[in-house]
Amino acid sequence: MFTIGHMALGALVDEAVPGRIAAAALAVLTHPLVDNPRLWHAPWEWPERFPAFLRFIPYPHDAVSWGYVVGLVTLTVAFCYLMRSHWWGMLWAVSPDLLDWLLIRPLLGRELLHRLWAEGGPMSTPIGVAVELGVVLLVLAAVARSRAWG
Repeated sequence: MFTIGHMALGALVDEAVPGRIAAAALAVLTHPLVDNPRLWHAPWEWPERFPAFLRFIPYPHDAVSWGYVVGLVTLTVAFCYLMRSHWWGMLWAVSPDLLDWLLIRPLLGRELLHRLWAEGGPMSTPIGVAVELGVVLLVLAAVARSRAWG
């Protein structure tokens, strides 16, 4: 999933879950649940010679994909601005990407966290996808329930 999807779930969690620690924990747990390669995968991979921090966005290999990247980055920045009051949940929802891509991969040359749910990892099975979708539905139900009672 692209960063904006993680941030949207993080904002939902931040809205629905009282307490910073609980919200942070649930926001982190949403990351692998929606990052499973069977559910979502960036359409264009960056070649290995490019820095890891660029790999958050699809590789812009032609004019259409450049437009796609510009649109995606613009949408993400706008979303950050509009949902800035939910920065806590959004930050924790993207924290596995930040750790793997900006810290661990440059130091070790490979991701550690994303290997758990990468293709062939324990969460990439059909059961893992079912669990993933179930947790996403639970998060959405928790948000809906808190708004109905709040």
